Amino acid sequence: MKTTFISILFLFISFNHLCFAQIQSMGFTKPIVTPPSVYYKGYTFRPKLKLFDDTLYVCSNTGVYKKNLKDNTDWELYAFENIPIVEFVKNGNKLLAISMGTEDGTDSLLFLSNDNGQTFTNFTSPHFLESAWGYNHLFRIAQNPENSNSLLVLDFTKGISKSDDFGMSWKFLTYRFGYQDWDLAFHPLDTTTLFHTGETINFEAVIGKSSDNGETWSIFTQPNRTSCYHSIAFHPTNPDILVCSDEGAFGKSTNKGETFKIVPPDFPKIYVYKVLFDEKNSTILYASGATDKLNKDTIFIYRSTDTGDSWQLFYNEYVGTGCGPVLDMIKYKNKLILYTRDCGLFELKLDTIVETYLISVNVNNDEYGTATGGGTYETNTTATVTATAYTSYKFVNWTKNDMEISTENPYSFTVTEDVALVANFEKEVGMENIEIAVIKIYPNPTTGKLRIESGELKVEKIEIFDIYGRTQKAESKKQKGKILMDISELPVGVYFLLLTTEQGEVVKKVLKE
Repeated sequence: MKTTFISILFLFISFNHLCFAQIQSMGFTKPIVTPPSVYYKGYTFRPKLKLFDDTLYVCSNTGVYKKNLKDNTDWELYAFENIPIVEFVKNGNKLLAISMGTEDGTDSLLFLSNDNGQTFTNFTSPHFLESAWGYNHLFRIAQNPENSNSLLVLDFTKGISKSDDFGMSWKFLTYRFGYQDWDLAFHPLDTTTLFHTGETINFEAVIGKSSDNGETWSIFTQPNRTSCYHSIAFHPTNPDILVCSDEGAFGKSTNKGETFKIVPPDFPKIYVYKVLFDEKNSTILYASGATDKLNKDTIFIYRSTDTGDSWQLFYNEYVGTGCGPVLDMIKYKNKLILYTRDCGLFELKLDTIVETYLISVNVNNDEYGTATGGGTYETNTTATVTATAYTSYKFVNWTKNDMEISTENPYSFTVTEDVALVANFEKEVGMENIEIAVIKIYPNPTTGKLRIESGELKVEKIEIFDIYGRTQKAESKKQKGKILMDISELPVGVYFLLLTTEQGEVVKKVLKE
């Protein structure tokens, strides 16, 4: 019986995509720089994105800009011209924004506009200037999704304050919990519950939580683990599920933020600055940031498809030296919009990414048989793998992670993940192994000359394959006894000899030095 010997070896199995450039610039390149100031001490200017209906608003060092995504209009200045805006909230025509600070670097400011950003005034309450530090540093402003007048402000020098009248008056809630501050939020499904994320003075990830509208607070930390909780994402329908981004991992809570478990991703340590749920499919989350604090070249996007229980690299693309990390990200319809520190905005259309998986096929003994069908497949397509046993051996089953999954041959299945399959063979009962009993090959390893001794067994053909199953040499012999084969012209490496004899086929492994 004639068979074709193909050896398929995949030593690295990973999630993959079709690799061609898909991240597109959105044409917004306004500067994002930290104004010179002694009190910022290296803190990065971290402006935010806002999405109201179909209009995207971008905070920048020169004001707030907007663009209608549905009609794809041009960018236009919206509010606070030439003011470095970190974040703003909106209540009808009223806007309240946090500015990075005054020109002399003494204080952050609140700016108020009553005419949808056309004009504005410094509206910084004396409440925020009453600091033992001698200055303030307003870092985040959050708005109650059920009450637009209800606001929270995080002051790096003072702590968290609350307003119930859109900034007309403020009440101090609690001192800040960390050495570094990041996120501040009302729980969207229970707005009496408040959260604050950051890092303690001991460089431990910290989350502050209040279940009574800010009257009392509890603190959750990750002791003995140098880290910082950055963004916090809330499940769109289940109030108990929260996911936080971290330095090198994620934190997931299933009890409304009382405790969090660390979820290590299957990729190297990263600084994830933003994590969000997919509103249309709450089992899916996206996250982005940087491979380190100062990554300047590549956008990385990570994804979970099991509500944050595991994470994989979803997409990465080089976008240009000096772009810096992704500071903020939102999802609009089928797009992810990413805000980089130094190159502005990019968008990635999710439905253009073709997800592919690697199916690897190996055998329990490559001298017993061969298996084919491995390769790269698009998700939800059908892979068919086939095992072929050599003479004196028989196919037994397919295994995955040492567990039997099928005895069918060929075996077909729908591709939904990376799969490493092994075709298992065994010796036929009562059959002689002509390979061991008769055929001898030497020297092995060899530098070029091979001597094959077949005794009285006639060899009709000799084929030589590399480890990828590609034919390197083939000779018809029709002789027995001692046979000489020269492989001097082949590169150094491992090869397989398939000898077709009058009684069947024999496979030998040869090392060329």
